[in-house]
Amino acid sequence: MYGFTITYTSNKITLNDKEVITHRCRNGKLFSCGYTYFDKFGNDKIFEESDTFIIGLDGVVLNLRDLKKRYCAFDLSTLIIELWMTEKELFAKSFKGDFTGFLFDKRTEEFLFFGNQTATNTVCYFSNGNDIVISPNIGVALEFCKALQVNVQMNTNAVYALFTYGAILENQTLVKNIYRHCTSILGRD
Repeated sequence: MYGFTITYTSNKITLNDKEVITHRCRNGKLFSCGYTYFDKFGNDKIFEESDTFIIGLDGVVLNLRDLKKRYCAFDLSTLIIELWMTEKELFAKSFKGDFTGFLFDKRTEEFLFFGNQTATNTVCYFSNGNDIVISPNIGVALEFCKALQVNVQMNTNAVYALFTYGAILENQTLVKNIYRHCTSILGRD
């Protein structure tokens, strides 16, 4: 499946993506992000690490040219950093299009996972207070739970909603404690 898989944990978890970047945090936890991508629209994608940031953006940003011009940014990473420094977690609202992305600030060890305003890209996440996984594939989140020896159960409310309405409501999934990303996820330790 295409997109980002992000883990933040003190446990050893292996990501099976095309590209992987990891960073050891001051608290001993490992921030890992993997990226599997489709080569189309390469100018709207980024997955890179600098001394202070790890940045990823996947999808199509329709107003990219206008934003680069407004913020005098010569590339996408410069634009994202400039928006983060001025707008903090609200910066993703500046983008228009169909995308998901993340930013990890190595200095403050904060990370933000974001998507477009309509949440058209399905992204699942699991958090138990100590460990976090974010992935476009619920199967990856399930594997992460199993690796942490978390008891995985079916979400009966989601099943009833699926049978009754033909859709799962709000941020629920068919698995308890694994949720669907609806807006932005901000992580701080």
